[in-house]
Amino acid sequence: METQIRLASFDDLTWINAKYREVKFPEANLENEIIAIVESNIEKIGVGRLRRIDNNIFELSGMYVEDAYRKKGIAGKVIEFLLTTIEPHQSVYCLPFSHLNSYYKKYGFDEINDCSEIPKGLKDKQKWCGNTFGGSFSVFKYNHLETPK
Repeated sequence: METQIRLASFDDLTWINAKYREVKFPEANLENEIIAIVESNIEKIGVGRLRRIDNNIFELSGMYVEDAYRKKGIAGKVIEFLLTTIEPHQSVYCLPFSHLNSYYKKYGFDEINDCSEIPKGLKDKQKWCGNTFGGSFSVFKYNHLETPK
């Protein structure tokens, strides 16, 4: 299966936000986010984003792949693509369900256990995730020294 990954445009927001509403994710905002969209032929099959917390801090979030395309490496390609859009001085965090910890470690993310290292915007998001989805969430930070695999 051949796929292409590109930056999303305003024309993509209707599809992206429809998918995000289905899975209870906050809607996309191109003014504050870097959004990658995956297509197979001309069909949209996946999306992910870097949400800007401030000029130097982003949150990797909004990872979504259509059911028929899951377990084919699509999400990993989105992660790798998005990580190429940041500068070495910028930080990227993510808040995965705890059962996905090993998945994010493969892409150079390290778990943060010291709450004082977590930016306030992420603490609020972690609380929102727990209230919205239940379950346990970890906090990870991208380690620029690790090469995504």
